[in-house]
This record gives sequence, structure tokens and C-alpha cells, in this order.
Amino acid sequence: MTLIKDLLKIKLMKKTGCSLLILMITQFIFSQEKQSGSVEKSIFGVQIGTLGAWVHNEFKLSNEFS
Repeated sequence: MTLIKDLLKIKLMKKTGCSLLILMITQFIFSQEKQSGSVEKSIFGVQIGTLGAWVHNEFKLSNEFS
């Protein structure tokens, strides 16, 4: 009798787990916001740390890629 109860519990847990997974996936898909197409300006920066200094530059993309 306990074997049947254990099997029913496992079956219920699988159904609950699958339902929860589907709910989480749909929440993730529908929670994404649509962004308007805009391009950020170029960014220049300097980082100074204990091992040295770094300079970086991120170039602006063309509006074609936005």
C-alpha cells in the first residue's frame, strides 16, 4: 500500500514540477519589454587598479544596427 502512495506522490510531484516549469518559462517570455531602436553615444573610459591602468573606448554603432 505504501508503494502505491509513494508512486502517486512521485507522479503528482512530476506534474507539479512540469506545471511550475511551464509557468516560469511563459512568465520569462512575456515579461520581456520591447525597446525602441536607439544607439548610445561612444564611451571612453580609464580604469586604474593595483596592477596597472587600462584605457577603453566603445564606438557608437550605426543606426542601421539598432
